[in-house]
This record gives sequence, C-alpha cells and structure tokens, in this order.
Amino acid sequence: MSADNVAQIALKVHGQLDSVRAAFLELSRSVATCTEAVVANQRGGAGTAAPSVVRALEDRAFFAETLGSSAIRTLSLPRVFPGIEGQSVEVGAIDHDTKHPNQVDMLYVCAMARHRQARYIFEFGTYLGRTTYHLALGPDVKQVLTLDLDPGSIRSSDLKLGQAVRAVHERDLQGHFFRGQKQARLITQLHGDSRTFDYSPYAGRMEFVFVDGGHSYEFIANDTEKAFGLMKRGGMIVWHDFAPKGRDVVAFAGELSKTRPLFWIENTSLLVYVDGLDPMTYDAPPSAYDRDVLKPPNA
Repeated sequence: MSADNVAQIALKVHGQLDSVRAAFLELSRSVATCTEAVVANQRGGAGTAAPSVVRALEDRAFFAETLGSSAIRTLSLPRVFPGIEGQSVEVGAIDHDTKHPNQVDMLYVCAMARHRQARYIFEFGTYLGRTTYHLALGPDVKQVLTLDLDPGSIRSSDLKLGQAVRAVHERDLQGHFFRGQKQARLITQLHGDSRTFDYSPYAGRMEFVFVDGGHSYEFIANDTEKAFGLMKRGGMIVWHDFAPKGRDVVAFAGELSKTRPLFWIENTSLLVYVDGLDPMTYDAPPSAYDRDVLKPPNA
C-alpha cells in the first residue's frame, strides 16, 4: 500500500471520528435536556414525562444516530472555510425570532456566500426576505433568485402550511426586507410550487444554492434534486433546519450523505455540500479560534 493510500485512509478515519464525537455530544445534550424536562414535569405533579418530552428525546436520539452512522462530518465554520473569520456581514442577518438555539445561522449563510465570492445565488423559500436581502448585499453578487409560493394561491392551496407562513402571505409580507431597498434590483422574485417549477433557464448556473423551503421529506428531497441541477460546477449547496426538530430533514440528509458526503457546521442547523470536496477525507486545518488550539495542553 502506497503512502498516499495510507494518508487517505487516515484522513477518512479522522473524518469519521469527527462524526462519532458529534453524535456522542448530541446524545449527552439530549439526556441532559430531557432529564431536566422530566424532573420539572414530575415536580408539577404529572408523574410521567409529557408526550412532547418523549418526542424531543426520540428526535434527539435519531439526530445523534444519524450523525454517527452517516457520512456527515461535523466541523466548525472556520475549519470548513479557512479565513472566513475575516468576512463582514451585517448583523441584520441574525434572526432573533428563530426557534434554533443558535440565532446566527443566517449570518453564517451570508458569510459562506461571500467567502466563496458567489455571484449567482438561488434560494428556495423567500418568506420575509431577510436572508434574500442580506445575500444580495454581498460585494460579488450579480443576481439572487428566490422562489416561493405565489401569495395569491395560498388560500386555495392544499399544502400543509404553518400559521406563520400563511400569515406572511395573507398580509402581503413576502420579501418584506428587500422591498424598496437598493439591493432589490439584484433580486428576482420567482413564484411557483418547487415541485413543478421550470428551472431550465437557471440550470447549471448557480454558484450558491440555499435550500430553506418546505421541510417535509417530499419537499426536501425534491428541492435537493433541483438544487443539484441548478448548481454550477464547483459550486455549493447549503440546507437549513438540520436539527433534532427537523426530523424529515435529518432523515433525508442521512440518506443523501451515502452518495454525497456532507458537512454539518458545528452548533448550527446548517448542512453544506461543496462540489469537489470530500468531507470525509478533507484535511481540515485548525483555526486560531478552535477550542483545541486555545485550551492548555493536557486539559
């Protein structure tokens, strides 16, 4: 066996160890979180765990199992994208109303697009347009295409839409953040069902694709297939809501990673695919900000 083969095997083992470590960490968080919830519930006199607590524990266990058994490598943002610490992104990209523990997911999305100097971007799911607007602020951006349902079709739609989504459409707030803004000239609002929309005019042109539309298994599978068709060679795709509560997203990601290994950005709900880069053999350089660098020896 050649030295190069040995080095490749070593890198792959190291990548798998990153995934296993992340799985154990998630399990420990799951047990701690749900134990606290059960104790609080019992103190309230219920005596048994509420169904929501049981479901939360099951979701977290499934998330940890997926991390440990799939080709999804967990790394910090600077280790996947060396030098990204120097990117400037407006703090307005941070969504304080998000239900995710880490509120800076959208700031990271914009930082990744800027770091890759993405010029042509496609987004699944406009919603209020916060991410759309901040993506369009990137210095290299020439066009951001964002796809969402036509507000006029919401009332007659048979899709299972959340109350917040319906409210945004019914109150005519789709794209609220970029309306009337200077960067709106770089944003193209597209309307349609992502399953039947005609993507042919944009196929193979997008340097950065952000998947944040419907989160059912059907939609995440459909949007992912379309995303790969849209992506330019050497481009990248980012998915939102890879988290315990996004069980369908987690299930699909585990299956997808068998043929297309992925990065999970540590402590976020972001999954990343970079064309031409194998996460499981990637020799991730240490970042000056990593805990392993900062903590004292033998700590």
